[in-house]
Amino acid sequence: MSKMNKNWILTLMLTALVGVGACASPAPGTNPDDMSVAEHQEHARAHQEAADKHQKQHDPTARNRVSGDPNTELYLAGVYNPTERHLIEAQQHQRHADQHRQAAQSLLNYKEEHCAKFPDATRASCPLMGQVKAVEDIDGGVRITFHDDVPREAAVEHMQCHFAFARTQGYEGMDSCPLYLEGISVEAEGEGQSVKFTTNKPESVEALRTQTRDHLTGHAEH
Repeated sequence: MSKMNKNWILTLMLTALVGVGACASPAPGTNPDDMSVAEHQEHARAHQEAADKHQKQHDPTARNRVSGDPNTELYLAGVYNPTERHLIEAQQHQRHADQHRQAAQSLLNYKEEHCAKFPDATRASCPLMGQVKAVEDIDGGVRITFHDDVPREAAVEHMQCHFAFARTQGYEGMDSCPLYLEGISVEAEGEGQSVKFTTNKPESVEALRTQTRDHLTGHAEH
């Protein structure tokens, strides 16, 4: 088979694979919790620059002659675009850029949904500091009890906001706060001061329990 025939076949195959990939699962690293908002935005910029660079090298009017090869079972005749590979690269990078932007926006939307009523300084502060009266182990985490003078509903909302803030930071920057662990769920329980505080990540349960107990302030532990 001639070199031009091989190039044309390869181009057709790559184009088909890109089409399949566009409908596949997100590219590695583009799920929201894979990194911080800033990192998603930086990756989006890098992929966009690469996409634009390849797009400029694609000439839709470029043509090379493809001659038939009667010595093979696959006989092709016609023309192919020698710059088609740049279009394929541009499409791949554009898809990655779009997915990183979507991930960053998802994190920001989640933060605004849970933090709309809190100023920036409050969003960044750990709501468990000086607030926890008791801790009890339960499946997936702990049941915490706030001190009697802590407004539980406001504390729960602050916990949910702080977790949303932690997601935008890629869970980095506050190792002592259990709300910087992945898969956190916070739910008021009953009529008193108790809150169900769990994670859906089994590998994080012990860290959640240990870090929560570090915030106990002079009261009995269960």
